[in-house]
Amino acid sequence: MITIRQAMVEDYPKVAEFVKSFQQEVIDSFGLWCDDKVLWAIMPKLKDYSLVMLDDNKVVGVIAGFVTRYHLNNSCIFQEVLFYVKPEYRRYSIKLLKALEKKCKDWNINQVIMAYFGNNGVGKFYEQHGYRFLEAHFIKNLEGG
Repeated sequence: MITIRQAMVEDYPKVAEFVKSFQQEVIDSFGLWCDDKVLWAIMPKLKDYSLVMLDDNKVVGVIAGFVTRYHLNNSCIFQEVLFYVKPEYRRYSIKLLKALEKKCKDWNINQVIMAYFGNNGVGKFYEQHGYRFLEAHFIKNLEGG
Protein backbone atom coordinates (compact mmCIF):
# COMPACT_ATOMS: atom_id res chain seq x y z
CA MET A 1 0.00 0.00 0.00
CA ILE A 2 1.39 3.40 -1.02
CA THR A 3 1.58 6.03 1.73
CA ILE A 4 3.22 9.43 1.96
CA ARG A 5 4.63 11.13 5.04
CA GLN A 6 7.06 13.81 6.15
CA ALA A 7 10.69 12.79 5.73
CA MET A 8 12.63 11.84 8.86
CA VAL A 9 16.32 11.52 9.70
CA GLU A 10 16.00 7.73 9.39
CA ASP A 11 15.16 8.24 5.69
CA TYR A 12 18.49 9.92 4.84
CA PRO A 13 20.36 6.77 3.71
CA LYS A 14 17.59 5.88 1.25
CA VAL A 15 17.35 9.49 0.04
CA ALA A 16 21.13 9.51 -0.50
CA GLU A 17 20.76 6.31 -2.53
CA PHE A 18 18.07 8.03 -4.65
CA VAL A 19 20.36 11.01 -5.26
CA LYS A 20 22.98 8.60 -6.61
CA SER A 21 20.39 6.87 -8.81
CA PHE A 22 19.17 10.24 -10.10
CA GLN A 23 22.74 11.26 -10.81
CA GLN A 24 23.41 8.13 -12.86
CA GLU A 25 20.06 8.24 -14.64
CA VAL A 26 19.90 11.95 -15.49
CA ILE A 27 22.75 14.30 -14.60
CA ASP A 28 25.95 12.36 -15.33
CA SER A 29 25.62 13.39 -18.97
CA PHE A 30 25.97 17.04 -17.89
CA GLY A 31 29.27 16.49 -16.11
CA LEU A 32 27.72 17.22 -12.72
CA TRP A 33 28.45 15.01 -9.76
CA CYS A 34 27.36 14.65 -6.18
CA ASP A 35 29.78 15.02 -3.29
CA ASP A 36 28.69 12.74 -0.42
CA LYS A 37 29.89 15.21 2.20
CA VAL A 38 27.84 18.04 0.67
CA LEU A 39 24.83 15.76 0.22
CA TRP A 40 24.81 14.70 3.88
CA ALA A 41 25.26 18.33 4.98
CA ILE A 42 22.29 19.58 2.95
CA MET A 43 19.77 16.87 3.90
CA PRO A 44 18.96 18.27 7.35
CA LYS A 45 18.28 21.66 5.72
CA LEU A 46 15.70 20.06 3.42
CA LYS A 47 13.99 17.82 5.98
CA ASP A 48 11.26 20.24 7.05
CA TYR A 49 9.97 20.51 3.50
CA SER A 50 10.44 16.95 2.27
CA LEU A 51 8.07 14.04 1.80
CA VAL A 52 8.75 10.38 1.24
CA MET A 53 6.55 7.85 -0.50
CA LEU A 54 6.45 4.37 0.98
CA ASP A 55 5.28 0.95 -0.08
CA ASP A 56 4.74 -1.18 3.03
CA ASN A 57 7.06 1.12 5.05
CA LYS A 58 9.84 0.92 2.43
CA VAL A 59 10.88 4.28 0.94
CA VAL A 60 10.28 4.23 -2.82
CA GLY A 61 10.24 7.95 -3.60
CA VAL A 62 11.15 11.39 -2.28
CA ILE A 63 10.36 14.99 -3.02
CA ALA A 64 12.55 17.50 -1.21
CA GLY A 65 13.15 21.22 -1.35
CA PHE A 66 13.42 24.42 0.58
CA VAL A 67 11.22 27.43 1.13
CA THR A 68 12.40 30.81 0.03
CA ARG A 69 11.03 34.25 -0.77
CA TYR A 70 10.80 35.40 -4.36
CA HIS A 71 13.25 38.27 -4.63
CA LEU A 72 10.95 40.61 -6.59
CA ASN A 73 7.74 40.41 -4.54
CA ASN A 74 8.63 38.50 -1.35
CA SER A 75 6.04 35.74 -1.99
CA CYS A 76 6.67 32.40 -0.31
CA ILE A 77 7.91 29.71 -2.74
CA PHE A 78 8.75 26.02 -2.44
CA GLN A 79 11.82 25.30 -4.61
CA GLU A 80 12.22 21.62 -5.43
CA VAL A 81 15.73 20.21 -5.11
CA LEU A 82 15.04 16.50 -5.56
CA PHE A 83 12.07 14.57 -6.92
CA TYR A 84 12.92 10.92 -7.45
CA VAL A 85 10.72 7.85 -7.55
CA LYS A 86 12.08 4.36 -8.17
CA PRO A 87 11.31 3.38 -11.78
CA GLU A 88 8.86 0.62 -10.86
CA TYR A 89 6.81 3.12 -8.79
CA ARG A 90 6.78 6.06 -11.20
CA ARG A 91 3.09 5.58 -11.95
CA TYR A 92 2.56 6.97 -8.41
CA SER A 93 4.69 10.08 -8.98
CA ILE A 94 1.63 12.30 -9.34
CA LYS A 95 0.40 11.13 -5.94
CA LEU A 96 3.65 12.36 -4.37
CA LEU A 97 3.50 15.67 -6.25
CA LYS A 98 -0.14 16.28 -5.23
CA ALA A 99 0.73 15.49 -1.60
CA LEU A 100 3.47 18.11 -1.79
CA GLU A 101 1.05 20.68 -3.22
CA LYS A 102 -1.39 20.00 -0.38
CA LYS A 103 1.37 20.34 2.22
CA CYS A 104 2.51 23.60 0.63
CA LYS A 105 -1.00 25.00 1.06
CA ASP A 106 -0.90 23.91 4.71
CA TRP A 107 2.46 25.69 5.08
CA ASN A 108 1.02 28.90 3.51
CA ILE A 109 3.32 28.63 0.52
CA ASN A 110 2.10 30.58 -2.51
CA GLN A 111 3.90 28.79 -5.35
CA VAL A 112 5.79 25.61 -6.18
CA ILE A 113 8.77 25.60 -8.54
CA MET A 114 9.73 22.22 -9.94
CA ALA A 115 12.91 21.80 -11.97
CA TYR A 116 13.88 19.21 -14.53
CA PHE A 117 16.89 18.42 -16.66
CA GLY A 118 16.37 18.93 -20.37
CA ASN A 119 17.34 15.40 -21.34
CA ASN A 120 14.53 13.41 -19.75
CA GLY A 121 11.14 14.69 -21.02
CA VAL A 122 9.70 15.39 -17.56
CA GLY A 123 8.52 18.85 -18.66
CA LYS A 124 5.49 17.29 -20.33
CA PHE A 125 4.55 15.60 -17.02
CA TYR A 126 4.53 18.96 -15.23
CA GLU A 127 2.55 20.68 -17.97
CA GLN A 128 -0.10 17.93 -17.83
CA HIS A 129 -0.58 18.74 -14.14
CA GLY A 130 -0.97 22.50 -14.42
CA TYR A 131 2.63 23.72 -14.27
CA ARG A 132 3.84 26.36 -16.72
CA PHE A 133 7.31 26.69 -18.17
CA LEU A 134 9.26 29.34 -16.23
CA GLU A 135 12.81 29.58 -17.53
CA ALA A 136 15.67 27.66 -19.09
CA HIS A 137 19.25 27.27 -17.92
CA PHE A 138 22.23 26.31 -20.01
CA ILE A 139 25.42 24.67 -18.83
CA LYS A 140 28.90 24.51 -20.27
CA ASN A 141 31.74 22.51 -18.77
CA LEU A 142 34.94 24.57 -18.85
CA GLU A 143 38.33 22.97 -19.25
CA GLY A 144 40.24 22.80 -15.96
CA GLY A 145 37.19 23.90 -13.95
